[in-house]
Amino acid sequence: LLDDPGLRQRYDDADLAGRLALLYAIIRDEPVVAHLYRRVREPVTVDGGHDLTPGTLVDIDVAAANADDAERAAGEAGLSFGAGPHRCPGQHLAMMETEVLLTALLRRDPVAVTAPRILWHDLVAGYQVREFDVRPITTPEEDLKAILA
Repeated sequence: LLDDPGLRQRYDDADLAGRLALLYAIIRDEPVVAHLYRRVREPVTVDGGHDLTPGTLVDIDVAAANADDAERAAGEAGLSFGAGPHRCPGQHLAMMETEVLLTALLRRDPVAVTAPRILWHDLVAGYQVREFDVRPITTPEEDLKAILA
């Protein structure tokens, strides 16, 4: 949102439902957790005729699954929050918290002081953002004056 003026404008112009739709599209296209590892519980045959037996460890490539049109049925976040009995029960809360934080931050016209360091986290096979310094251009006092004006 800081690097893409068009996307930022779409976010700023959108209502709550539109902002959440954009955030869901982002998390679907750039999932934080890249792979989910699960063990097969019952015998199953997957595409290509591969028979999997109970106990087999399966690596689910979340980004690839989210890009597959057939997986869109998994929900607006794709598999970014898991699925089935392993689905994150806090998904909607996480998305609302993100929307509230970003909307409040973007209202203050932030600038990136430093580029983030993107690290790979092996445990979740996903990324971590570190040392990303973002500062608002406006002060809280200026924000209050603008709100009251």
